[in-house]
Amino acid sequence: MSGINNVNKSRPVVAGVDLNSPAQTFNVVIALCGIIFILALSFFSCIRLKLRQIYSPRLLLIERKSVPGSTSQSIFSWIGPSFKATDQDIYAFSGLDALVFLRFMRLVLKFALITLPFGMIVLLPLNVYGGNQLTDGLDKLSMSNVQSGSSLLWFHWIAVWVYSFVVLYLTFLEWKVYTTFRQNYLKKGISKQFTVLVQNIPEKIRSNDDLKTFVDKLFPKHVESVYMVKDLNVWSKLIEKHDSYVIKWEVAKLYLEKNNKRMTLKKYPCAKERDAISEYEFELQEIQNQLADEQFSSKHQTLPCAFIFFKSLKGQASSLKSVWDSSPFHYHVTPAPEPKEILWGNLAIPFWQKSLRNIVGYIFIFMLVIFWTTPILFISSLTKLSSIASELKWLDEWQAGTSTLVMNFIQGVIPVLLIAIFYIILPYTFNTFFIYIVSGSVLQDFQKIINSPLQLPSYLAKSLPSQAGFFLNYITLMSFVGLAIELTRIVPLIVFTINIKL
Repeated sequence: MSGINNVNKSRPVVAGVDLNSPAQTFNVVIALCGIIFILALSFFSCIRLKLRQIYSPRLLLIERKSVPGSTSQSIFSWIGPSFKATDQDIYAFSGLDALVFLRFMRLVLKFALITLPFGMIVLLPLNVYGGNQLTDGLDKLSMSNVQSGSSLLWFHWIAVWVYSFVVLYLTFLEWKVYTTFRQNYLKKGISKQFTVLVQNIPEKIRSNDDLKTFVDKLFPKHVESVYMVKDLNVWSKLIEKHDSYVIKWEVAKLYLEKNNKRMTLKKYPCAKERDAISEYEFELQEIQNQLADEQFSSKHQTLPCAFIFFKSLKGQASSLKSVWDSSPFHYHVTPAPEPKEILWGNLAIPFWQKSLRNIVGYIFIFMLVIFWTTPILFISSLTKLSSIASELKWLDEWQAGTSTLVMNFIQGVIPVLLIAIFYIILPYTFNTFFIYIVSGSVLQDFQKIINSPLQLPSYLAKSLPSQAGFFLNYITLMSFVGLAIELTRIVPLIVFTINIKL
């Protein structure tokens, strides 16, 4: 059984800073996380009752007395009900998605509590006395401190199998609960569950009656109704314009109530000031007339797609698995998404353009995955400044004059923040974790890899424990800071404040 090679026990120290010490950087990260977590939690607790439309919008639509803990007005009154809420409460008031998310968090906690005793009682003592005599706190607690070929590694091998079994078993139990709630959700009979979106409909049957006749022949007694999609871009723009004027009109009315005087406005810089309420009412009346004309207009183009409503889930499922036509370019059938999830303008795109765009999209994704390694390599280099400083004299001199706190912040906090930002910019892919490990190994053992390229898999296998410090910092920051910032809902709060001011 392969083990972990002896690591370099001598670490470079600059200005009192152990440049490769995960323990020192972790101390900085945990302190920063604690401060941000407390501030975010306090901010949420103080402001949540003042802005319910941001922090508890569902309570504005339902009876507050029916919500557990909703009648209490104290700052921290939300904490107790959060732990007491049952799965049925979460499902009823927040929906299936919220329930799945919270149960996943609970699943992770269960796994941690079950595996913690074996890790604390067996693995950690074995690592501490593993034989490599590492001095850093985190390195000493990891497999890096276990000598290569040691019989102690068998306990880690057992832990891999036991932990894997625990994960699979807990996931199985969780899946059974999820299936039950999913079935209850489907029993509600939401319209989209009985609906399919059909695209690339041939031109000869692009009408409600012709398509209904065609579908009835395919699925007798299963079809409820058929609706062809029409181009309503003009209508949508008028609706958006109407809604914007309604908001402006309400702001002008609120201004009148608060200040006991009417708001004025100018249509252009040199124009005469006009009464805002009267002007907005005039504009709304004009838009209402345009909407009335547009509603009965016969100029709307029929698009090559339609929504088909079935009488049962069985009919909808059968339509998704059936062949509608011998031509592969006709009748692309998919489950109907929510109306808010549809980019209506894309429904008018021809089939050949969609195919071409898909190819271009896959090419861009491939290029992103490949070239995304560049920023990841750069971030990895920040946690291995000593490896770079050995080659760059100016960086070595700069480190010599830098304080301990700054160095720990650069090596412990900045890489984690940059990775988190990259995750926001680009959806999470497996290559981030893989490339980070690869880059860490390359930076440390570049010369060895050049001399013995066939040993690359072995170097990569040994690099994982050395990256534990970074991922420990990352998990800590995302758990305490990431979730705490989500709790503050800072972006919706800013958008809401700007809209109120405008």
